Amino acid sequence: MAHHFVRLTPRDPLIARDGRPFGASSGNRMRSLPWFYPSLFSGSLRSLLGKATGGFSMETVAALKALEISGPLALLNNTLFFPRPLDARVFESGAERHCYGLRPGALGAGEGVDLPGPNLLPTLLPDGANMDGKPAEIAQFWSSARMADWLTRSSASGFTAPPDNTPSSADTGYLAAPPVDFRTHTALSDEKGVADDGKLFITAGLDLNLPNTADIVQLVSRVGNSGWCQQVLEGLAQVHPMGGDRRLANWQHTDDQHLWECPRGVASALAKATKIRLYLATPGLFDGGWLPGWLDKTTFTGCPPGIDGGLKLTLRAVCSERWQPLSGWSLERNSWGPKAARRMVPAGSVYFFTCEQGDAAQLVPRWLSSVCDKAQDRNDGFGLALWGTWDEHKN
Repeated sequence: MAHHFVRLTPRDPLIARDGRPFGASSGNRMRSLPWFYPSLFSGSLRSLLGKATGGFSMETVAALKALEISGPLALLNNTLFFPRPLDARVFESGAERHCYGLRPGALGAGEGVDLPGPNLLPTLLPDGANMDGKPAEIAQFWSSARMADWLTRSSASGFTAPPDNTPSSADTGYLAAPPVDFRTHTALSDEKGVADDGKLFITAGLDLNLPNTADIVQLVSRVGNSGWCQQVLEGLAQVHPMGGDRRLANWQHTDDQHLWECPRGVASALAKATKIRLYLATPGLFDGGWLPGWLDKTTFTGCPPGIDGGLKLTLRAVCSERWQPLSGWSLERNSWGPKAARRMVPAGSVYFFTCEQGDAAQLVPRWLSSVCDKAQDRNDGFGLALWGTWDEHKN
């Protein structure tokens, strides 16, 4: 399968609405997601390609849905940035910040948990962690170099605490969450063509321009196809809407293969590892909610999608947050209407495994590939995985 690479440069703050009602009869204030869901990006790109290839026949729609669109990921100054890993914890006391990694930990005598499996363990801070202060905010996006360093530090010892979630530059290796740009509008009277008194509404978009600089965060994606629309992708250089309110962005084909390759340090660490971390760079969709369907529901053992065989991983612990809702509206002829709501595992979630059989080096080619259960979810860019190592805290 051939791979193509697409960069999106926003012209305006881009709208990524959450699922709360917005309209003349259901609320006049739009609410924004903190980041773009993969389905928003993949749907916009498929719309662009469908228009460029002559329309949306049944055959064209099937070919568009078969495209493997991975992303979107944040890019600044040719450096990828990923959502912060949820196994990182920072405590702040005055001017001091201390960073610790959560790791699976054995229970002591008389201790117990109500986790859904007998072999699952809680994730714990190391003994002696300095928790005199309070849990601190963490920069929402980490550079690929910072992520590679974090994923290969088995116990997270010696990792410099990241800054808080305030605007910063790419030089630090951290980025804050994009600010929300609110705009107040007025409805127009159908009869007079002028502002309709009292009918104000507010839109909310994600502003990807870095404050006080000329830098702008781009969105990047990898598109896998079997030859269909190859010429369109290779010549892509077009302004096209993305997200709500038809906000415009520039879409361009690029040569970004190097951005999607596993770092050498991570590949070396995986080659000799028996304890494996799976980090989700985009939200995950699994048949079992938080539990991937490729894991046995009793033993929590299995092999990720795309691995030919011989690798057997056993789940030991999970670091995640509350599930996120995913909903939308289908425009396909045979399924037009609202889509069923689904529950996503948040981006940044971390799954801890032990390697029971095979060589963990098989995971290197699956860097930034999807681990979702359903083929369409994988094609839409959900569940992109980074891999790393872990070890118990040495107390």
